[in-house]
Amino acid sequence: MGRRRRDPDRERRLQIQSQLQFSPDTRRGRQDAVQRDTESYKLSQKTRENNGNLKLVRGEDGQLDQRFSGFAGQGLDTGIDKLERQKLVLTDTYQCLKSELDPDTIQKHYEEVKLRRDRTLVENEQLLIQISDLNRQKAAQSSWVNKCDLIQLEENSFKQENEKLKKHISRITKEYDWEMQKCFGQKLKVLQHEEMKTENEKLRQDLNKMQNKLARCRALEEKHRCTNLKDAKLLNKKLLKKKSDLEKELSKCAQSQEAVHVLTNETDELREKNFSLQQEIQEMTLKSQDKSLVKLRIKVLEDEKKALMRRNRHLKVKVAQLVRKRKYEQKVMKNQELLTNAMRQKNEQVQSIYEELIVETENNKVANEKCRTISIIEGREREITCTLLTCAGVSSAPLTLGKDKQEKAWTESEELGAMADWRQQQFQDRLNYLR
Repeated sequence: MGRRRRDPDRERRLQIQSQLQFSPDTRRGRQDAVQRDTESYKLSQKTRENNGNLKLVRGEDGQLDQRFSGFAGQGLDTGIDKLERQKLVLTDTYQCLKSELDPDTIQKHYEEVKLRRDRTLVENEQLLIQISDLNRQKAAQSSWVNKCDLIQLEENSFKQENEKLKKHISRITKEYDWEMQKCFGQKLKVLQHEEMKTENEKLRQDLNKMQNKLARCRALEEKHRCTNLKDAKLLNKKLLKKKSDLEKELSKCAQSQEAVHVLTNETDELREKNFSLQQEIQEMTLKSQDKSLVKLRIKVLEDEKKALMRRNRHLKVKVAQLVRKRKYEQKVMKNQELLTNAMRQKNEQVQSIYEELIVETENNKVANEKCRTISIIEGREREITCTLLTCAGVSSAPLTLGKDKQEKAWTESEELGAMADWRQQQFQDRLNYLR
């Protein structure tokens, strides 16, 4: 009673439906569609994350946000590396999309689907011819009425299959139209990429100009440093020469002082001798009664006295000469000390001015590096924002992003260069005044 009646053609009908639904071509198409959907979702998520990071970089006033450790302060290099990695990821995704959305591959896929559709139509026509033949045979034979019903069922199944194929073909045509629109968007991206390349070349030229300016400033610094070192070396040589001359003169003064001491000792001895001779003269005058001998002795003593007086006068002249020479040497030494102190003070002033110039040049270098890094970051930001906008599907993305900031950075760099030139001129004037 409860047994189900067996349908002999049900298995064949189910087999045809399974072949239509789960053929390898349709399965591959579904896998490709799922993969495309997942990749587009990942890419949109990346663009959202990158847009959030870019919003963190700049504040409301357009300045760098110090709280963002990827781009501000000491983490400029890490921020630049992050931007480069993001740029590489975006270029890879762009290449993958370009390879997948090639119009030749899409055309080939469309032609294959068309051939499959034509084959199925031919097979359906053949089956319809067979069905018509069977119908004619069955009409001739009354016993095949049930089989005619089965053929009608098969006919209905074929109609369903044809409807499914039509739906599949319409879906493929829609996909083809969508892919063609995507190719058009890719062409726009290529054009925008070329425009970005031209802008990058302009920025490179500006960077080369700034590097040439820096090279000129460094050459001027080296020149001034060499001239200051040469002047200092010449001054040191002169001072060493004067020092050696003074040491020689001091040795001569010491020798003259020793000679003065010797002469003073000799004068003391001569005085003692004079005193002893005077005593002898007095004794001789008292003792001797022979006037002639006394007179001769007095003459001899007077001659000796005159000789001693001449000797004393000569020694006094020598001592006066030595004293004058010593005073002159002391005066020369004093003047030399004053001159060395003045030269030392001048050297200290030159050194302080040179140190100030070094500090100023370092500040100029830091400022130029900051300007360069800001211009590089802004260029990278522009590149990344353009690529992100184009990947997100925005065809008319503004390519002139951050021009005001770039002009502001260039004006700041020019002002810094003018300030460095003015300080260089001031330093040169100071050096000329000291010389």
